[in-house]
Amino acid sequence: MVFRQSPGPTDDHAPVRSPAPPVVGFGIDGDAYTVLCQRDGGVERWTFAAHGTDAQSTRLWIDGDFDETSRVVVTDRVWLLASSAGVLVGKPEPGGATVRLAPKEWGAAQQTSTFPLWIDGAIRVLRASGERGNGSAVSMFDVTSRQQTYGPVQASNTARALLAACATVHGAVAIYTTDRDDEVDLCALRKDGVEHKTLSLGGGQRFVCAAGGGSRIAIVSRRDNDVRVRTVASDLRSELNSVPLAAGTRSTLGAVRVVHAGGSTFVIAHEEAGETREVVVTVFDDGKTRTVRSKFPAMHGLALAGKHVAIAALIPGAATPILHVQQLTLVRDDARSESYASAPKRRAYLVGDPPSSTAAVRRAALEDAAQVLAHSLAAQPPRELQIGEIGGRERAVFVVPGVDVAKDLAVSMELREDGSGIVNVKLGAATAPAPRELTIIEKLRVLFTGDDDGDPDTSHFELASLSRDIGQVVMAVWALKLTRM
Repeated sequence: MVFRQSPGPTDDHAPVRSPAPPVVGFGIDGDAYTVLCQRDGGVERWTFAAHGTDAQSTRLWIDGDFDETSRVVVTDRVWLLASSAGVLVGKPEPGGATVRLAPKEWGAAQQTSTFPLWIDGAIRVLRASGERGNGSAVSMFDVTSRQQTYGPVQASNTARALLAACATVHGAVAIYTTDRDDEVDLCALRKDGVEHKTLSLGGGQRFVCAAGGGSRIAIVSRRDNDVRVRTVASDLRSELNSVPLAAGTRSTLGAVRVVHAGGSTFVIAHEEAGETREVVVTVFDDGKTRTVRSKFPAMHGLALAGKHVAIAALIPGAATPILHVQQLTLVRDDARSESYASAPKRRAYLVGDPPSSTAAVRRAALEDAAQVLAHSLAAQPPRELQIGEIGGRERAVFVVPGVDVAKDLAVSMELREDGSGIVNVKLGAATAPAPRELTIIEKLRVLFTGDDDGDPDTSHFELASLSRDIGQVVMAVWALKLTRM
């Protein structure tokens, strides 16, 4: 196959590389992933099947009132979006219901002192108010009934700004700043008032994030590249000494997130940027830590469902942003009385359905499709990627790396003006068959035998939409590899 190479960036008709919108929420329910991203003055929710191909998108905020002055808060299981138009609260899990509140119902939710929580199967919003020097008053609002269900009551005389909130078996816990940068105030909301504890982070540490669940609260703090985690009992009467989560000596630390994984187990993930970009997942179980390190472009979301942990990164693509998801499974080591995370599995998804009316956009879409296939099947970029025009149609050829040359996967793709496409794959070969429509005889052969050419190492796919249906190829190639390896 001879290509007329794609034009360079100076081509006036070449599309601008698609930027990745900010991720404001991420969730997993075991069978699907959901990402919330801010785009075009609103918030979109995209859902992708973890083991399938269907993609669904929903425009959550449609009036364009979500801008840089708006506020996003995400806790373990709930997210809250606040703008001048009101408040949107919901669960990031696929299919999670959303509730919209008008300003008159919860106008104060725009304040920087508002956090959503999932308590007893309901969404609650915790709000702190008060002026510096006078402590802080705390109250709770039930989203479903649209009624205040707690307070306001005084938090503590030393509590200042609300940093975070979480829920335990004993109820909600608000975490505040104090007049010291290396301290936080923990205020547990009880029926008879607020129970208070001042926690020293020590050693110049600053609060980063927190999560709660069961009978524990995990507090993550940081000083430069020194990240530490400690747990506090939900009754605030005992705590464990901080445990370091050291970054590599030559790495720069990025985002840090924590989720509760049941019982006394928490999962902490952080970015490290050195010679390569990596995400380090640490399972923290009663002071014991075990880590898994893997190459990953960024960390924009961390979610947990049951024993499944997922990390999300939404990165720029050539025609549309690409969502990378890395999933791990928590495993219990009974001999050592601790939990650890399994080796990660990778998937990639196209967040959007770009137009295919121009050759430049079709070339960009082919590049994105190649990235999705390679990262989903091999957790690395495609090799020997060539994109160009042949016979008046845009095509791409590349190799998905295997563990050795015999396990490489050669791929050829074609994208038409209507967005449909053809994908041919061949296992263990330098080149795949050129994309083409099947003859009537070949289609009949597929109908009766499931194979068009009698070669068990090749597969042919005709897709109604290359960008939306590329996941079908991922699933079919997985099946092909299982039968041929």
